[in-house]
Amino acid sequence: MTIVDRVLTYRRRAQRVWSGPDHYEWLSGYLATRGRQRAAARVIAIGVLFLAGIEVLMMFSPAGPTGAVQRGCALAVVAVCVAISLIWIRPRWPTRTASTVFVLVSAACIGVACVVEADPMSAIAACGLYGVLGGYIGIFHSVRLLAVNLAVAVAVSTIVAIRIAEQIDAVTAVAKLLAVLGGITVIPILCQLLLERLGPDAINSDTDALTGLLNRRALHSRAADVLDGSTGSSGAVLAVYLVDLDDFKRVNDTYGHAVGDAVLSTVARAIQAKCDDSALVARIGGEEFVIAEVVASDDAAMAGARRLSMAVSQTPYGITASVGAATVALARGGVGTPVSGRLGELIAVADRAMYEAKRSGGNGCRHHALDGTRFPQR
Repeated sequence: MTIVDRVLTYRRRAQRVWSGPDHYEWLSGYLATRGRQRAAARVIAIGVLFLAGIEVLMMFSPAGPTGAVQRGCALAVVAVCVAISLIWIRPRWPTRTASTVFVLVSAACIGVACVVEADPMSAIAACGLYGVLGGYIGIFHSVRLLAVNLAVAVAVSTIVAIRIAEQIDAVTAVAKLLAVLGGITVIPILCQLLLERLGPDAINSDTDALTGLLNRRALHSRAADVLDGSTGSSGAVLAVYLVDLDDFKRVNDTYGHAVGDAVLSTVARAIQAKCDDSALVARIGGEEFVIAEVVASDDAAMAGARRLSMAVSQTPYGITASVGAATVALARGGVGTPVSGRLGELIAVADRAMYEAKRSGGNGCRHHALDGTRFPQR
């Protein structure tokens, strides 16, 4: 490969990175499915409040803003930070546009906070906050927005470094500038690289490769995030359904494994279409599926089991399913023992109910409660 070819290759790679998509949508969705959006939003809100608190403290320091204009700017930064933190605390996760505005406003606030400080050595240390903001951008946003943050950070840091050169010496100014620029450059780029390399693996590790549903490990890990603390309406119950396809070996033996895989994918889509967005839907074995959701009552749980059985029976190749339902009542503060700790019990009970339906000829439903109550077939 010639030098020209290498240059063209690097150029194409750089263009691909520059024009590449951000991580905002898939990472926001990943946090949502794991029930972590609220926690992430609170962490960000606390981080913004830290910036406001630092600025308030610096107003009482000789190294902080001293003049009337500088203090006014510092107060404005505090007010904006408080407003931003309140926006993050609200229940709704921000859109990509709102997050971009947050980045730009935060970059401006950090710049103002650094420039108004009387002591340039204190100000150059505060420039390191651009590294924290860059980390957020590296995780959620694109390289283009990262470049904007870096440009603002370089401009502000250079202004502060010039003041250091004027008040102390040029060598110190250059050393401090390089130290800050190293931090605000390396941290965001590292975050970008980690997300690009590990992000798809994190998602794929939670899903069944054939159907795209959750796998067994993800079902148990997400139960704690999504279902723990759920109370629903008065009389609500946690329902776990175990769906096992009847005589699925016949499909593989008659039509081949490729058709069998296609049938499993079709069944998975049919099951998912009958479940609410809040339900956890997983494939835990060859032709076994588990669904966990909060429903209004035991009657609603049995209706859900029949709905799943009917959905499977409407798929091609004459496939039917035996469905076992297991329920436990939700107390006011949840189910007492966390749902994640009882999911295994519920699956075991649903499994026994499923085998009861299968022994009765298949293509049917049975419903047992966690306390051993068996509900009549209706």
